[in-house]
Amino acid sequence: DLRDRLRELVAQTQRQGFASQSEEHDDGMAAVAVPVLDPAGGLIAALCLAAVLVAVLAVIALNRGNPASTVAGDGPVEITSVDGEEVTVPSDRPTMLYFMASWCATCIPQATAMDELEEQYADRVRFVAVDVTPENTKTEVDGFRTAAGAPEHPYVVDETGQLTKRYGITSLDSTVVVAPDGEVLDRADGTPMKAEALRAFLDGALS
Repeated sequence: DLRDRLRELVAQTQRQGFASQSEEHDDGMAAVAVPVLDPAGGLIAALCLAAVLVAVLAVIALNRGNPASTVAGDGPVEITSVDGEEVTVPSDRPTMLYFMASWCATCIPQATAMDELEEQYADRVRFVAVDVTPENTKTEVDGFRTAAGAPEHPYVVDETGQLTKRYGITSLDSTVVVAPDGEVLDRADGTPMKAEALRAFLDGALS
């Protein structure tokens, strides 16, 4: 699939004479490669192709799911987390939905910020991370969670695409705050946030 093609591209790029420096997370799950230009050339083309593949992969993930199982309308969405916890959106307090993917390295900083802020907002906001890739497994999600500091809030895989479609999500790193009555209090599309930015966003949504 496209993920395998992306891995092949990285390996091919390295074979063509590019060096890289990586910053690896403690669990070894994700690394950010910084290519170093080699006179052999081809770096720009390789990076462009990689960016296109990542973008296509994200679009495909956001547009998949089983249409026959998709819940339409304005009623609550009920979904089970990868740990077996029943999650209802909206809930009895504002719910912050963070739309990510377990293979998305740029999603880790906000996931880490959510782990940092979870206790502070425990009685005010319910945090839920939504993996938009329908076929992702608990093992893949747990690998991402470990890289993000092992947060305790629920992670769900949007197998039917119901949450993604309900809130019109078109890009990863999107955050939506939903009031108990279903009103969207605020949203940030395609905008990953670290702790301070996320705190300001939440305070604004709840004010």
